[in-house]
Amino acid sequence: RPIRVRKLLSVYRTYPALFQDPRDGACFQWINRNDAVRNTISYIRKDPKTYTSALLVVCNFSPMQYNGYTFGAPKEGWYKRIFSTYDTLPGAVSDIPPLTTQPSECDGLPNMLTYDLRPFESVIFTLPSE
Repeated sequence: RPIRVRKLLSVYRTYPALFQDPRDGACFQWINRNDAVRNTISYIRKDPKTYTSALLVVCNFSPMQYNGYTFGAPKEGWYKRIFSTYDTLPGAVSDIPPLTTQPSECDGLPNMLTYDLRPFESVIFTLPSE
């Protein structure tokens, strides 16, 4: 299997939020599904009752790079990137510092994160610990 697929499967096996019952709407929360202009989506996969072990996913389906792309975050704190579709490319830097929330409402959530979203990139972040 390609290295990117192996890395994604490793993330999938490590974080139960990704394979919780997909029919249970409490395991999924949209952040932004209406950004058709930039062709991006963002959402959270989580335990049905809490944000413990939750993951925040941002996907860019366009050939454009969005420097300073902002999206909502449910909890204040540090969000660690655990996967990017760019991590396995030659010369890629996969160990970036965690993103820190800004206390500003965004996408209907109380906090905001900013990230340089690359063309056709999908990225997964862990939420801050309880």
